[in-house]
Amino acid sequence: MTLDAGTDIFHSCNGQKPSQVMAGIRESQATLTLEYQAEPAVVAAACQDALNKVGRVRAVERQTGVIAGKIEDGWFHNGADVTMQIRPKNGGTEVLIQGTSGEAVLGGGSAQKSLAKLIDALASDSRLSGRSSLGW
Repeated sequence: MTLDAGTDIFHSCNGQKPSQVMAGIRESQATLTLEYQAEPAVVAAACQDALNKVGRVRAVERQTGVIAGKIEDGWFHNGADVTMQIRPKNGGTEVLIQGTSGEAVLGGGSAQKSLAKLIDALASDSRLSGRSSLGW
């Protein structure tokens, strides 16, 4: 499992200098790669169900293996937009999960928190239980 997360301040917005952009607006991003010893169709179904459990699926593109959705978090609905790319790999399936969230001044880490919810939902899915090829 690979987790790359960070929060960056926008350096420009439509060609404007940083001082012209609203202060305090930030974006958090998180990326996670998972591998399962299961068929892509089984993993895709589990990913859709997990995303619906913690948020909602907005689009499914079977030809490209992309599932897009939104995970809400907290009182102000400051969740993350999530994209899952599902593809075959070495007789199993690889899932690349990316989350992006706008952050307010007092908020932080919404993308990471949202992906953590999604990972918990995936871990509790019986179709994927014991099939992760990453870990200890």
